[in-house]
Amino acid sequence: MVEETVLDKYSDLLRVYVLQPDEDTLFAASELGRKLVLADVPTEEIAELHEEALQRLAQEIPDISLLKAARLISTPLMELLMAYGLAFRERLAARRRAEEERELLQAQIREQAQQLADV
Repeated sequence: MVEETVLDKYSDLLRVYVLQPDEDTLFAASELGRKLVLADVPTEEIAELHEEALQRLAQEIPDISLLKAARLISTPLMELLMAYGLAFRERLAARRRAEEERELLQAQIREQAQQLADV
């Protein structure tokens, strides 16, 4: 389960964006997506996070129409998910590079050990 502070942050982002959509809020959602990757939060927990934030939003702003809410809440979610996906891919690429470097170093060590053994 996602930490309560993350839920609070995402809930605040949604509420702010619904009340006054702006790029700063979308940027904050994007940053939160990157942080969720670094915190090893699985994607299924992001769905739970979004659902809980929506429940909070419905309680805080009960007069908003479903259509208006649906149009507005999808944008921050997409920003968060796109940033999460990009950060996840970057993390995988970095792991692959580290693994390749480790394998290369191991090969060099084996080669040097063989050269020393041949002496």
